[in-house]
Amino acid sequence: MFSPVIFLIWLALIITKMQEALNAKWPSWDLELLSYVDDLHLGVSIWYKIAAKGIDMGLILDKADRIVNRIALEIKLPLEESK
Repeated sequence: MFSPVIFLIWLALIITKMQEALNAKWPSWDLELLSYVDDLHLGVSIWYKIAAKGIDMGLILDKADRIVNRIALEIKLPLEESK
């Protein structure tokens, strides 16, 4: 059985890897992957700038979702499809 501290350290390393992959995909955007223990949230603080360029936000979120899920699969981190 893992302690909660060990779990959070382990999860932080995974989230860091996901964050780095997202930043590599969109280096000029201000993206932040936040963790709420059992939920991940992609924060984009420049929505208005992205939308002004005519970029489909749904497409961006779909690509980000695929990046996060690919890394989770590599690390064998089970993610719920509904979240």
